[in-house]
Amino acid sequence: MSAEDKDDEKLWQLLGKAKRPAISPFFARNVLRAVRTEQEGSMRPDKTSFQWLLRRWRFALGGALAVLALGFAMPSLVENMKTDSPIMIAQQNVTDPDYDAIEHLDELLAYDESSLWLDDATD
Repeated sequence: MSAEDKDDEKLWQLLGKAKRPAISPFFARNVLRAVRTEQEGSMRPDKTSFQWLLRRWRFALGGALAVLALGFAMPSLVENMKTDSPIMIAQQNVTDPDYDAIEHLDELLAYDESSLWLDDATD
């Protein structure tokens, strides 16, 4: 027996006496979590990409677009407010060719309510 064999034999004896490593019951879960986080990290977009910028600034962009839309719509809203005043509506009604029918609308409704053709009038 050579010196190397004796060293190997002593090594194997020491290894036999050594405490075996205990594997954690959560080993598989931890490995899968590490794999998932590594995959997600590789799938993250580059911070210089347009999609990342859009996601990062979506609320600011939405607010800016709302202000722009309000700015474009404001002149027409102000104009509508001027034309929807009660005086303007009254002037439009008086100049409307159907004003005569509107003027006698109460009489027409009263006639319609007292008509013999309605079910309620025969009671």
